[in-house]
Amino acid sequence: MVIVGIAILIICDLAVQITSIDEEGTDGLVPVYMKLLEVLLALIQVFSRQSELTNGTPTSKYWRVMLAQAYDILDKVCFTSI
Repeated sequence: MVIVGIAILIICDLAVQITSIDEEGTDGLVPVYMKLLEVLLALIQVFSRQSELTNGTPTSKYWRVMLAQAYDILDKVCFTSI
């Protein structure tokens, strides 16, 4: 669960970086965007693994919901980049 906490901190840091960039500095968003994708993919992997490990328990539903939310965020991030 340490990875989830670290990922949340990284995402918050990315949000601060994004809001501090002016219109002319959008080229600087590419590394931030790539880092966001890396973090989302890592979270998806963690959520998937936890869902499999807790299969058949009430906790498994929580991890499946978190996994679905992470996929939704990934879809929105990738869709807005097009």
